[in-house]
Amino acid sequence: MRAKVEINYSKTPITFYRIFYLDDNNFNYVGSTTNIKRRTGEHKSRIYDKNCKDYPCKLYQTVRNTGGFTRWVFVVLDQLICTDKKDRLLKEKNYIKQFNCSKCNNNIPIITDDERQLYKRTYQHNYYMKNKQIKSQQELYLMPSLHVPFLQAELTKVEQQVQLPFQHQLVQQ
Repeated sequence: MRAKVEINYSKTPITFYRIFYLDDNNFNYVGSTTNIKRRTGEHKSRIYDKNCKDYPCKLYQTVRNTGGFTRWVFVVLDQLICTDKKDRLLKEKNYIKQFNCSKCNNNIPIITDDERQLYKRTYQHNYYMKNKQIKSQQELYLMPSLHVPFLQAELTKVEQQVQLPFQHQLVQQ
């Protein structure tokens, strides 16, 4: 893996590119780079390299599942001078939305504070809904005043299930 190089955004043009599957327009990937030739080679070599940390990413899985890069196309969307990394990531995000790249792009390049808050609220709500029943059951076991009656009720249910077959046999004799 190559070392990260600090980019001088005022002098270095950023190439925004799209990779898409010819047979299904729903498979799109958008990225950005300072060297499109190098980046294209990186994408192609990472598909089959099981030692690469990116091997399990959605794009490479999809490419492998569709028979390799022979039916995939690289297209340069634009080459721009960006003011800084944030500007670059915002432009990349706009292309991702434009081409609906949710099936192949693993990550959103940048999120706004409002999007972060929405994500946090959604995550917290889903976590609460998933765990509220578990929490109420844990509280039930931790409260001695509720614990004993609960166990007695459970024991009664078990006793009734065990005794019913025997009572039925006695009635038939």
